[in-house]
Amino acid sequence: MSPSELEILFMSKPENAIQLTLASGDLVTLKSTKNVVIDGLSLVMIDVRDEDKRRGKWRLISIPNIVQAETVEGRPPPPSDARRSRGPRKPK
Repeated sequence: MSPSELEILFMSKPENAIQLTLASGDLVTLKSTKNVVIDGLSLVMIDVRDEDKRRGKWRLISIPNIVQAETVEGRPPPPSDARRSRGPRKPK
């Protein structure tokens, strides 16, 4: 996926959440595109949690690692750090 394709997706439906599927299988959910910056081949998500906007967390994603991006309507998808299930876990 190219940076220009992501920009078009972000601008087409800015009110909807966007779910990114990474090459590793991680699912990343962008609740809003207003705190997302695209610079070259990097996408930076900023999650501001404090009202005075001094505290929060950010995540840097390499755009070539994004396999799929789609808008999500209705109920929000799973948290951004969720991974796809690879089957039942083996007991230790």
